[in-house]
Amino acid sequence: MYHGPTTTKFGQVAVAEPLRFDLIEFHHESTLKEVDHVIPIPVLDQEDFGKQGIDVTKLVQGAQATDALGSCTCNSGTAHIAERWATAGKDITGLSLTGASGSISLSATDAIDDEKFAIVLYHLVTDQTGDPAQEWPPTDCGSNGLYVCQELIKLGYASSYKAASSVTGAITLLQGGTVMQGGPWFNSWMRPDSNGFVDGDGSIDALQAAIQSGVAGGPRDSPARHPADRPGQQRLSRAAEHRDQGQELLEHGVRRGRRLPAARIHAQLPRQALRPTRTAII
Repeated sequence: MYHGPTTTKFGQVAVAEPLRFDLIEFHHESTLKEVDHVIPIPVLDQEDFGKQGIDVTKLVQGAQATDALGSCTCNSGTAHIAERWATAGKDITGLSLTGASGSISLSATDAIDDEKFAIVLYHLVTDQTGDPAQEWPPTDCGSNGLYVCQELIKLGYASSYKAASSVTGAITLLQGGTVMQGGPWFNSWMRPDSNGFVDGDGSIDALQAAIQSGVAGGPRDSPARHPADRPGQQRLSRAAEHRDQGQELLEHGVRRGRRLPAARIHAQLPRQALRPTRTAII
């Protein structure tokens, strides 16, 4: 249930990152089709740790007790790598990280264990900066798709990634798998319609109305990465960040390519309103 914006509900404003031009995905002449990628783990919740029975002090050495983290990039990365492995025919329980209390493996049914995996991943990802002001612990600083992909590669769970700096590039990546994407979440999107969608009739007017409703949270700028699972050289990702039905169903609609005059919408958006980037393992 949505009880109002918090500093952690929609993640943090993403750390700016340089794009690798040799890894950018562009759309050429191929026909873009509707696709649907199954996420093999439950939707994750980066808040309400107490209700979930999650104690971060037992997962990450030096962490202070907290009931929430701005760790959406790693919830997304966790769902992303799980989808990539499942698509490649691999057992997702083979995806494991070592926390302060021992090993944590992904589960197709246990959202708590999966959130614990994402929390430990968040610690590993933020430690890449070498700057304590951008590391958790101690600082709940957020991260970005680039660091998530780099950590998954370092762990041996992915071999490469691709990024899309345009909407059509992101949809091109979606043809082969899920894609990590960050962007703002608007207030009106907290009220899904009778079919569970939040984007009205999918028109530019509906999107402009959502913008006018104000930003509830989420990063204004975030890079798009698409890490590649070793055997399949395919992509990973979804922002499975909250239990909130509206957000999950919107993500489902985006993955399916629902109602997409996307390039037109992107071109007509106010520059400050929505400038997402997308990242995916390949």
